[in-house]
Parts: sequence; structure tokens; C-alpha cells
Amino acid sequence: MIVQNRLASRKGNNRFSHILGVLEVAVEIANAHHIDTTQAAVAALVHDATKYDPTIEHIGRILRSFTPQHLQEWPRPLWHCLSAVDYAKFDLGIDDQDVLNAIQYHGPARKAMSPLEMLLYVADYAEPTRTFENQHIRLLAKKDLSKAMALSLFEILKHERHLGHPLMSMTEEAFVYYQPYLEDIL
Repeated sequence: MIVQNRLASRKGNNRFSHILGVLEVAVEIANAHHIDTTQAAVAALVHDATKYDPTIEHIGRILRSFTPQHLQEWPRPLWHCLSAVDYAKFDLGIDDQDVLNAIQYHGPARKAMSPLEMLLYVADYAEPTRTFENQHIRLLAKKDLSKAMALSLFEILKHERHLGHPLMSMTEEAFVYYQPYLEDIL
């Protein structure tokens, strides 16, 4: 309710249906892989909590929990990944580093992600309210989370490159790291 009210006050009502979809998929994946469902639920509920914050709030939160270099290296559309970590820590009292990492890297990804980090990344991409076909990712994630991570990254990078969007070096490194998992599915 706290996140829902926060988003509503920032004209982000539609984002909460996305968050609920991520929550649903995250818990399904967690159950399939014996990952802590409470951690999965918390990460899913908080991952986009700051998505509609004003720029000045993002900057303040990022500078409180990270460094000025993060503001320079992270593209503006991913600032919410960082500011949501600050929100989780300071507003909600969350100190579980795995949950905080999952929130931070749900946008750019990184190499060698924990199962919880991969779970949130995949759930964010494959939740059912997305306007593109992604059921194959949800089904794969229940069987093999690393393969689902790799395929999600592959599809996202293909789309971002098609749009001409620059990619963070950590995202490129993540793809190189997970690419071997694609060998028998592409």
C-alpha cells in the first residue's frame, strides 16, 4: 500500500499494475527455484517505487546512497534503479544487500548476478502486463533461471540496439557473461 500510494501521488498509477505483475512472476520463479519468496516480493514491490519521482529527488537520493560518478555513468532512464535503493534503505528500512542489489541492477543487469537479482531482472521483463510476447521467458525461468536471464538480456539488447540506445558497459559485460547459456536455445 505504501508503494501504491507513493506512485499514485506522482501520477504513476499504471506503474503499480506493472509492479503487481512483477510480484506475481517473481514469486512464481522464487517458488520454482527455492529462492526466498519474501525477498523476491520485497524486491518486486520496491523496484520501481521511485520511477516517477522528479529529477531533483532522483539526484538527491542517488547522491545520498551512491557517488556523483553514478549520476554520470547511469543514463537518466535508469536513475530510478539507484534512487529506489535509497528509498528502500532510508524510507523503508530495508538492509538486505541481496534485495538492494536486485533493485539496483533490475535495469542494467550485471555479470554474475545472484539468483534473486536474476529473478527480478527476468520478472521485470516477463511480467504479464507487458505489451510484447514474453510468456516463453516466464516458462523458461521456471525451468532454468540462468537461461531465462540470458534470453531476456538478448531480447532487451536487440530491442535497445534497434532503437539506437547506447548501452552501459556493465550491460554489455552482463550479456557476454550470460551469452553461453543461449547456445542451445537460439
